[in-house]
Amino acid sequence: MKTNPNKISILIILLTFSGCINIKSPYTSPTYYRLIHQPLSKDKVATLSLNKNIFIKEFDISTDLETSKIALIQDDKIIKYFNYHHWSTPLNELLTEFTINRISRYEFFKNGVANSLYSSNPDLVLECKVLDCAINNYKTIKKTNNVTLSLSITILIADKTNLTYLPILSRTYNKSQPTSNNSLETSIETISVLLSNLIDIFLVDIYNIIE
Repeated sequence: MKTNPNKISILIILLTFSGCINIKSPYTSPTYYRLIHQPLSKDKVATLSLNKNIFIKEFDISTDLETSKIALIQDDKIIKYFNYHHWSTPLNELLTEFTINRISRYEFFKNGVANSLYSSNPDLVLECKVLDCAINNYKTIKKTNNVTLSLSITILIADKTNLTYLPILSRTYNKSQPTSNNSLETSIETISVLLSNLIDIFLVDIYNIIE
């Protein structure tokens, strides 16, 4: 029986390449995380409203956070990125959508949240830069593991006479909260709590300025 030399060559090539593949090490697929919507506050913010609409610009973000990977800050100085734990969308988009959703659920702005700056001519514009959104872990420093969130918020109001927008609020909001354990899920839930709290605070600030 004759042997086909071409088949032998193909078999040798396949055996060679199979030696480079470790079938005992399965591919680890990334896990994607989103923020967790928190219950609306029943305190002061829930009792307030403005007869205006607002456009919320997509949040700007600091360079260290411009990645889909979730970051861990070790001992206040070392940034580590999880290889297999990612945000479901870029972090600035995630924070923007969370903010829009929470404000909309409150119905704080009676005329709603505008979807465009130029076509909707909104009464107010919210600009935000995410300065810090950190999961802090301490090994050599005697500190409690915590999460910090820092947002620089600017609110602009329409000057319809001059067809422009003027700033009425420019403030940095900071919050930090210890985590009950070292799990990533707990840290992400804590970020959600912090962002919810900051949104509630600056809504009250906006109301106090305008009213």
